[in-house]
Amino acid sequence: MDSNMFSSFVRILRESHVILLKNRSLMASIAILMLVLHSFLVSCKFFFLRLLLKDFAMKETRLFFTSPDSSQYTNLVTAVTADVRLLAALGWFFVLALSMASLFQAATAVLATAIAHGKGNLSFRDLLSRVFKPCKRLIITWFYVSVFDLGYLVLVSMSIFTFTVNFASPYRPTTFVYVILIPVLAFLIFLAVVWSMSVVISVLEEKSGLESIGKASQILKGLKGQGFLLNLVYGAIALMVHIWWYLVTKKKGTYDSLFLALILVNVTCLIKMSHMMAFTVFYHICMFNHGEEVELQGSLEYTKLPNEPMLIGAGAP
Repeated sequence: MDSNMFSSFVRILRESHVILLKNRSLMASIAILMLVLHSFLVSCKFFFLRLLLKDFAMKETRLFFTSPDSSQYTNLVTAVTADVRLLAALGWFFVLALSMASLFQAATAVLATAIAHGKGNLSFRDLLSRVFKPCKRLIITWFYVSVFDLGYLVLVSMSIFTFTVNFASPYRPTTFVYVILIPVLAFLIFLAVVWSMSVVISVLEEKSGLESIGKASQILKGLKGQGFLLNLVYGAIALMVHIWWYLVTKKKGTYDSLFLALILVNVTCLIKMSHMMAFTVFYHICMFNHGEEVELQGSLEYTKLPNEPMLIGAGAP
């Protein structure tokens, strides 16, 4: 591993930690708000879906013991169909609500970190009042990133399935899948460097969608190795938390599963917040390395000043 790339990676983590310690009150307020918001949504999802599933199971049982020729059977079929539609609608609603909460968290964490990195000062109330404008741009970028992410996963799944059916051993097909998943996931983590940086750009600059993704690719030239390490470290931490949650929930009951789900969501929320803080610091390094310095003004708008490029990880991919 290139020593400059690793030293730059360590510097990003160190600066993120320093910003967190120097702005404990602001960052703690953001974290508490996001934890409460995510916990509320997960709890509502658990209880609403649980009640609806219980009602659906009761109607399905009654349907099994009701004569198909009776009017009661027709009414039950209609009620069961309505429950299925409501289950699907609620499921998509909570997926969208949690996604919007995650985007709001990302925008807040990025904006707060940028202000702190630029030696600015802002209260928690003022931060919340200013975060909604970049959220609009962030939603557009999130849509494009989600499309690219889904397209990559579909393409990879189709390729693996085709190759496994035609070339893999019929006795040990899973071995091939496990082996091929390693480079597939590694390349996905590499692609996610651009996607994560585009999120930061959407918050800090007047760019969104393909424009922010293109800007991310531009400023990441020669520095993607550091971003890959960031995604790898935070991804590995998140994976270990999910594995722990999966192993523990297999032995627990319903209410214990809700408690553990809240732990999972809250820990994941903190990991994502730390990840966005690190990428915001990384954004400033990328800008400076390409001859542009980002200065935070009183209006929270950014101006770019020419500067000599800082040779950090110049040999990185």
